[in-house]
Amino acid sequence: MQLRILLALIISFNVGPAFAKCDVLSWQFGMSPEEVAAIADCGPYKSFNNGDLETYNGVFNGKKENFQFFFHDEKLRRIGVYLYEGQDPAAGAKIWLELYASLAKLFGDIETPENVAPTSKETSDAFMETALKTVQNLGKTQMAPAAQPKDAFAFSSFMRNEVEGESYYYIVLYFDSFP
Repeated sequence: MQLRILLALIISFNVGPAFAKCDVLSWQFGMSPEEVAAIADCGPYKSFNNGDLETYNGVFNGKKENFQFFFHDEKLRRIGVYLYEGQDPAAGAKIWLELYASLAKLFGDIETPENVAPTSKETSDAFMETALKTVQNLGKTQMAPAAQPKDAFAFSSFMRNEVEGESYYYIVLYFDSFP
C-alpha cells in the first residue's frame, strides 16, 4: 500500500472538516524547501540553520502538532511529527500508547522491540511501563509497522535526552522517503 493512501486513512478516521488542510498529505516527498513553505495555510514556518523547516500547524490524528521537514539535496526526504516534547515521562508514555493504537489501526501489526503489544488495561499499563524503563535505560525505544508502505518507511521513536542536567522526553513519528 502506498504511503499517501495510508495517510488518507489517518485523515478519514481522525480528522474533521476543520482540519481538512495541513495534514501529512499537504506535503510531498521531493518538494524543495520553497515548495514546502509555499503551503502558506500551514505556516508560519521556521527555518533552521541547515535549511530544514518546521511548523506548529501540521495536523495528525485531528490535532495540531509540530511538523519538521528534513531535506537532502534540496528535496524533502523526511517528515517528523513531534507528538510530545516535555519533562513528564508518564505523559510521554501515555502518548506512546495512543500512537501505538493509531498505528495499529492504520498499518496492522506493529513491531515493538523490548515490548509486548497492549491488548487490555493490564497489558497497556505494562506496555507503558516497559517503554519508560527502556527509555530510561537505553535512551530510546522504537516501533514500526511490520508491513511498510511500498514508497516510504514509517517508524516512531520515544527518546530521552539530557539537557543541562534535566531529562527531556520526545515522541516522534517519522515518514522517510526512499532515495
